[in-house]
Amino acid sequence: MAYHLYVKPGGFADISEYPLSLDIFPDYAYLGEFAAKPDVDGKRYVDGAWVRGDREPEHLENRRKAYPKTNELIQALWRAMDQGILPKVPGFYDKIDEANKRFPEQ
Repeated sequence: MAYHLYVKPGGFADISEYPLSLDIFPDYAYLGEFAAKPDVDGKRYVDGAWVRGDREPEHLENRRKAYPKTNELIQALWRAMDQGILPKVPGFYDKIDEANKRFPEQ
């Protein structure tokens, strides 16, 4: 498994198992892919270095822990587009649809 490390506005980290589109998250900065989960809890990225600092606001940390996994959210959006509940977003819908067709549910 690989971990993709991003810096959100304010300098706090966001770690994802999947690469994020910086077109969708334009205020994020990508720091690279890592084999082990980076230890950045309680740190902020300031002037190119991780420093101990103010923790992420508690409500944001609690939300992050409570949110479903990213792949579950993406699949829910795709299903809503596939059912016509949401309009199909080119580049998003097509890529997910292609992956779903290549690897159908068993």
